[in-house]
Amino acid sequence: MRFLIVDQSRDLRGAVAGMLRARWPAAAIDEWDPHERGNPEAALRQGSYAAVLMYVEPTASDGLAWMAGMLRGPAAPPVILLTESGGEHLALQGLKAGAADFLRKPDLTGERLVRSIEDAVREQEARRAETADPTPSFQRTTQLDPQRIGAP
Repeated sequence: MRFLIVDQSRDLRGAVAGMLRARWPAAAIDEWDPHERGNPEAALRQGSYAAVLMYVEPTASDGLAWMAGMLRGPAAPPVILLTESGGEHLALQGLKAGAADFLRKPDLTGERLVRSIEDAVREQEARRAETADPTPSFQRTTQLDPQRIGAP
């Protein structure tokens, strides 16, 4: 698995990377400092990530707008937003904008992070399977006779 962590705090990126490696020791983890490198949207198109963990306000920018750009592609990974002290309103905005989850940094544990990622990846795989299967979920088993049902 490969993960992208977008946060201006080197300490937080390191802590999250440690939590990820505890569950997925062979994971490739890219740390992205938005102050130094800006928006990672272009990097996402070149990489194949299982998930993106992003601070909701990178460089005092609108993280929801950044996330919208990240989610545009058909192979976009799930984005899990991290916040220092966001309330319910910010969480709802993030989820409505397409975030897979919304986690508060002070409450972040390895178990909670892993569960969030596993749920997000599982949900994404289910969605991709649904869109990849051209068979409609309901198939007519008998032909309708238009005259019998009163059609002109």
